[in-house]
Amino acid sequence: MRTSLIFGPRAVAPPQFPVSGTAGAVFDRRPGSAAAILRPGVDLWAWRRGLPEVLAHHAEALAADRPRTVRAALDADGDGDRVERLIAERWPAAVPGRRMLAADAASLARLLAETVGVRRVTVRVQVSRGAACPLFHVDAMTVRLLCTYAGPGTEWLAAGDADRSELGLRRRPLARANAAIAPDPGRIRRLPAGWVALLKGDRARPSGGGLIHRSPDSDEPRLVLVVDPIHEEHP
Repeated sequence: MRTSLIFGPRAVAPPQFPVSGTAGAVFDRRPGSAAAILRPGVDLWAWRRGLPEVLAHHAEALAADRPRTVRAALDADGDGDRVERLIAERWPAAVPGRRMLAADAASLARLLAETVGVRRVTVRVQVSRGAACPLFHVDAMTVRLLCTYAGPGTEWLAAGDADRSELGLRRRPLARANAAIAPDPGRIRRLPAGWVALLKGDRARPSGGGLIHRSPDSDEPRLVLVVDPIHEEHP
């Protein structure tokens, strides 16, 4: 894989949720194993990396700003300058660390594209408060990349800890629906900030499946990168 990734595994604060590997999940300290997400039975691949202090500091400053979103379809080989121009549309001031964030986002977009074999991707950089997707769910796609730069990371369930038959709100209160999907809240796992995750969706295989996850149940501000593949239709 030719992808050049600029940040390696550095120390991160100890997570407060279980993050150890489990059936259906592959964790690694190197990005070169990302293709593991394509294996049958693997719904989550995670790169256990930390962020440089300077990027983590600036990401927290951006997250403290008002909620806003950058979203665009890009060629997978687009460079950090292209991503930075998009970020500048929402953060017009010369925010320190913006170029570093853009370079990292661009490298992770290439990682996803090369892993799943596409030429174009959708990149979204989002500042939010509160849970954007508070219900445990499976994404309606093949594979999605997530990285939380600031704030609490995505929460997920191992296959044996979820009741997949209970997926969906079904006119139930949110708390009741989540309790049915995740009957033991002590088994909810959370990805630490800085980690890079590839999540398999329900379109990855004909029988469905995919990783059950949700936005964290927290009001803390978050800065999150989301990258989705654009699959071309062939005649």
